[in-house]
Amino acid sequence: MANDDLARRVEQLERRLAEAEARLAVQQVITTYGLAADTNDIPAMMALWTDDCVIEIDGNVIAEGREQSRRIIESEIHQSIQPYSAHVMGPFRIDVIDADYAVATGYQTVYVREGQTKEGRSRVWRQSFGRWELRRTQGRWEIARRQSRAVSYPGVKEIVAPALRQPPDGSN
Repeated sequence: MANDDLARRVEQLERRLAEAEARLAVQQVITTYGLAADTNDIPAMMALWTDDCVIEIDGNVIAEGREQSRRIIESEIHQSIQPYSAHVMGPFRIDVIDADYAVATGYQTVYVREGQTKEGRSRVWRQSFGRWELRRTQGRWEIARRQSRAVSYPGVKEIVAPALRQPPDGSN
């Protein structure tokens, strides 16, 4: 095998490995979001967001920046389902746009224990489609933008449609 051919193959493998590692890291961030929300771990939750993050639920921006994001987990609505919630995140289609930017599109279902007792049955509290934009800063993936649309919300297609389009090279 010629040195040029070997170098090209190694470069391709390094690129593919970096993309696979990015996808895994993005999935871990989103999974950690659900775990932090359900355990009411505010420091863990805050560590997931960029300083300039934006959270949009059903077409309304409800938080801009980390401090406003903190207020969501501290809110009466979120606290009312504690410790009886389970955020089930995914599956997600994760598109690595470049070395420092990725988009994940998929499902989010929040279950809450009825009667809020350990013996109660769980029910779906919210089921939605989500689009998460993540940036890598100093080697660490963080959530820059989160959009969530309830399954019945008319704006679902606007956040799901981009994930349904294959890139021209078929790499994602």
